[in-house]
Amino acid sequence: MATVSQLLSDNTWGLGPLNWSTRMCERFTSWPISQITSHQWRLMRTGLAVGYLYCRVRKVSDDSVIGTLGQIDVSTIVASPSWQYYTFNTTPADILEVQDIRITAEYYHGGATNKYIHFWDYGSDAYAGGYESQYVNGPNYNEYLTRDATWKDLTWTLPSGQPYIKRVQGIPGMRSFSQMGHGGM
Repeated sequence: MATVSQLLSDNTWGLGPLNWSTRMCERFTSWPISQITSHQWRLMRTGLAVGYLYCRVRKVSDDSVIGTLGQIDVSTIVASPSWQYYTFNTTPADILEVQDIRITAEYYHGGATNKYIHFWDYGSDAYAGGYESQYVNGPNYNEYLTRDATWKDLTWTLPSGQPYIKRVQGIPGMRSFSQMGHGGM
């Protein structure tokens, strides 16, 4: 099992169909064959937002859903001025080939002033393996090559015998690790 985080933040976006975006995400380049089991987003609710926020894994190539890691009733998200990380780990997502993926926070409800979800990000490219993407009611994503979403404890496992090494070192706010196949740390 491996875990990585990008904890730096200095800005927020609003999630909701009439408030900026319906999807905010981190785009990961050349993600390995693996099973993603957990992810956390840093969120805050404004006003009386209702409905569910989903954490999904999507293929970049065609935007199809690989899996939904979980959902949360937005009424349970802490309201301003407080921030918390929320875990999505109900259903793992199987990545069956090395590819670019997006891990998304998707919210399609709200839609009125003061009824949306805040999503944290960072105005510098702190995570070398990807960057932030924004979906504003489609059909295309805005790609922010010099920004990263704020996320915590993205957790995955590799299939047995998978020869893969990933290193993240020397980046403030990042956990450093080195993993080499066979599912071990």
